[in-house]
Amino acid sequence: MKESVIVGIVALVVILAGFVIFFNMTGITANVASTEFRDYKCVDSDGELSVDESVFVKGSVTRTKISDSRVLDVKEDTCKNSVLVEYYCKYDSRALSKKIRCESGECVDGACVK
Repeated sequence: MKESVIVGIVALVVILAGFVIFFNMTGITANVASTEFRDYKCVDSDGELSVDESVFVKGSVTRTKISDSRVLDVKEDTCKNSVLVEYYCKYDSRALSKKIRCESGECVDGACVK
């Protein structure tokens, strides 16, 4: 009985160590506003806000290459009639967008009107 418990604990430690090594080797780190993946970084200027708050703030996403600090692209939140096109960073440093219908029915300069 004791041997099977020890074997189980050792297996769990090995699995956890494998995850730590994998994430360190691939360079995956993430938080709400900024992501880094390998040699790329993505920063969302309104990413620390909740979704409920960020729709009222015009933000932008900036992608850079870490090794030479070169800006690859900048995407700003935009409006299409009453729909906000909100840009955000994916965990692998890609800039993606989602369409959000403004509750007030009004979107101006990349942000919903309260």
